[in-house]
Amino acid sequence: MSGRKKGKVLAVSGKGGVGKTTFLALVLKTLIDTSKKDASKKYDILVADADPDANMADILGVEVPASVGDISMKMKENMHRIPLGISKDRYLEGLIFQILSEEHDFDLIEMGSVERGGCYCSLNSLLTRILDTLSENYDISLADMPAGLEHVNRRTQRDIDILYLITDGTKPGLKTIKRILEIAKKVKVNFKNVYIVGNKVSEKIEASLKKYAEENKLSYAGSLPYDSKVMEFSLDGENLLDIPEDSPAYSAVKSIVEKTVKSAGIEI
Repeated sequence: MSGRKKGKVLAVSGKGGVGKTTFLALVLKTLIDTSKKDASKKYDILVADADPDANMADILGVEVPASVGDISMKMKENMHRIPLGISKDRYLEGLIFQILSEEHDFDLIEMGSVERGGCYCSLNSLLTRILDTLSENYDISLADMPAGLEHVNRRTQRDIDILYLITDGTKPGLKTIKRILEIAKKVKVNFKNVYIVGNKVSEKIEASLKKYAEENKLSYAGSLPYDSKVMEFSLDGENLLDIPEDSPAYSAVKSIVEKTVKSAGIEI
């Protein structure tokens, strides 16, 4: 992997309940399956669950020892115990590496909630810098962003190579997309490539999404069909990375990934 530019960030966001976590898990599966077929396309991957209602670990069958929110709260309560001569940045960075779940094909970190009991803006800024630095150690970081605007306001990633906006085609779903882009522009977050992805939408709604994307100078990447296998895996608590290759949802995501990641300079 020498010579590759590290730090590529692919993020997913959208209204709650539209399937963004499932989509991102299947993006990860696409990258892993590709590397198994061609070793030259094996990437070091970080999965960052930045949604306070974190469930990425459950979907991927990963045991997470603690979240960044957990250790940041603990650090705030024990500031006086930080050894002399060690900066807050370095101390917190060490704690974060301790909670990084290292799997065979990827590493996972869970953000959790970092603002319980008040607004810790200084600490959030510190977390942002460390997580941005952490992502530079990987070829690709996959970020599952909150359904609202928290990820934009906190600026957990200043530059995102690809942002997939997942929607069910409803008015609230499209309104969320519009608000995310408006806030991102105000706080100057750079989304280099933005794609709209439909989930379980009819042909009529898909046509409307394509029109919406065109009118707003965005790209429409495709849609995911209803997939009973995904539902079964979710209900049974099975690792979504083990879903069969003939899964309609996986096939759709694989097609979307193959069509879009080249815009970020990623080859699969």
